[in-house]
Amino acid sequence: MLTEPYDIVIVGGGLVGLSLALAIGQAQQKGGLRLKATVVEPFPMTSHETGANPSFDARSTALSYSTEKIYRRLGIWSSVESQAAAIQRIHVSDKGQWGATRLIASDQGLDAYGHVAPNEILGKALYQAFHQQSQVKLAASQKVSSLEPTPDGYRLSLCDSKGLPTRELSARLVVVTDGGRSNLAEQLGIVYKTSDYQQNAVIANVGLSRAHENIAYERFTGDGAMALLPLVDYVARSEAVGESASRLHRSALVWTVPSRQAPGLLELNEEAFLSRLQSVFGHRAGRFIRVGERHTYPLQLKTSLEQVRPGLVMLGNSAHTLHPVAGQGYNLALRDAMTLAECLCQVTTAEQVGSLEVLNRYYEMQREDQSRTILGSDGLLKIFGSKSSMLRKARSFGLVSLNLLGPVKSHFTEMAMGVSGVAREWQ
Repeated sequence: MLTEPYDIVIVGGGLVGLSLALAIGQAQQKGGLRLKATVVEPFPMTSHETGANPSFDARSTALSYSTEKIYRRLGIWSSVESQAAAIQRIHVSDKGQWGATRLIASDQGLDAYGHVAPNEILGKALYQAFHQQSQVKLAASQKVSSLEPTPDGYRLSLCDSKGLPTRELSARLVVVTDGGRSNLAEQLGIVYKTSDYQQNAVIANVGLSRAHENIAYERFTGDGAMALLPLVDYVARSEAVGESASRLHRSALVWTVPSRQAPGLLELNEEAFLSRLQSVFGHRAGRFIRVGERHTYPLQLKTSLEQVRPGLVMLGNSAHTLHPVAGQGYNLALRDAMTLAECLCQVTTAEQVGSLEVLNRYYEMQREDQSRTILGSDGLLKIFGSKSSMLRKARSFGLVSLNLLGPVKSHFTEMAMGVSGVAREWQ
């Protein structure tokens, strides 16, 4: 089988991989060194031309202020904004304690701390923008079955959905962004540091009795953390002539519980689940009147001990997986991708794209951002996850201090916006 040569192969055409490909393609269209690149994605990649109103159960992603800036730079924000709910206020509380804090974006001269958008809308916007550039190609419905190092990079063997060989590629640089359970990472002998939270996330969209008023809630309980994130209202359109569409207020729920409790929450009928949720969360967001499809998955903090090698970069969940309640995993991965694109687009010869010098420069540029985000997210969970009575009282004082102390509030806000300690162009 003839081996097709490439400079860059991106393994995984999800939100992170497609964003990286788009950034590289757009930069090359503006001039500079031409690098032959492709994205390999195991699923069929269609035009995503679905209706503008995703289903009630559409999975969503919290987008920080830094991500909004990146999307503006990539030219896709205008396609996302109308279906993205702004986070204009953040309410943080600790169940059973008197301390709480309320952050208001307008008080800090901001329109919003971030937004929450359906993945379907993000995917559609990225896909359409990707096809408006002609530099980076797409190999859809194909999977990388093996990845072998060569003197000049890597050789990739591709197969179809049935496991039948389709193509062989060579690449000076391979970017692995195929998720937290990457079989390629195992093939490559990538070692991870893992901290098991011994919790599961239960995620679902919930209907509310009143408008969410663009408030994001962070709620800490004795058993785990909860996040309730604003979504654009769901509009159920009737096919009957003359009937108007019905509108339902909704938010995205992330509820973390001890792993042994998660199956029971999935088995509850809708009424019982909503009753349990109401008793734990309280009534500050109104009544919960509907819940969509519920899903659960185990939670770990997982970080790669080797993000770069000559000719190789681990990116996205293949590099680090964070707890979802703080909502920073995708935003950090996207900042990683844009920094990598910047470094790759600065090379003067194609041979440099896989050099350890270039890849180490990328990693050093992102090391501080990664450390701050990972430690901040993990530290928040450990502080609020403790059942120590002394620490619980200290947490109440801490939450009050967020309201009273400007520097403390600013630091918390910077973390939520994805700009803590980072002075990159898109921030």
